[in-house]
Amino acid sequence: MNVKSILKTIARNAVKQPRNFSYAFEGIAFCLQYEKSLRIHFIVTAYAIYFSYFYHFSKVEFLLVLIVCASEISSELMNTAVECVVDKVSPERHILAKAAKDVASGAVCIFALLEVATFFILFIDKVAFREISAYFSNPLPISLLILSIVLSIVFIFYGQSRQALSNKKYIEKYRNDKIRMERFLKKQHKLIKFLYGVDDIPDDKEE
Repeated sequence: MNVKSILKTIARNAVKQPRNFSYAFEGIAFCLQYEKSLRIHFIVTAYAIYFSYFYHFSKVEFLLVLIVCASEISSELMNTAVECVVDKVSPERHILAKAAKDVASGAVCIFALLEVATFFILFIDKVAFREISAYFSNPLPISLLILSIVLSIVFIFYGQSRQALSNKKYIEKYRNDKIRMERFLKKQHKLIKFLYGVDDIPDDKEE
């Protein structure tokens, strides 16, 4: 393999990575828009990270909080993916379709129980409770907390039902996003060619 081939491989991978991240963020955005349970998990994660400040966790304990929160969110994403595929391939009622959805929901339930157990062990602390109570006795912090709760409730209940999702509308949104991504990739192609001195970068087939 010559130097030019190596540069082409590097350039091709450099072009491909933003597209992969784009698909990942589109999936998360889809779930946030159409799945109330995922919005709840994001809010719980945000409050868990915020209130961790009052508990003075060690690095290991804080890492454990992050792991259980990320695991719960990831399991919810996988559950949504399973439900979307099942709804697509089996629009009619079928016992195996129900089993697939129930199994995916069971995985989410296990991670949720793990999250609750972890929070119970780490966050039940009388000393931390007194510190939190003293901090929120001031008008400004308690006002901001109430505001955040109101915004969280709005965020949780804002969104659409996935069952009411219009396939035509989603396809149109997908096309618009694809056009924007293609424009971005064209600009990136020019930058990669300039940096690596590569004249031609083969386009990847859409995965």
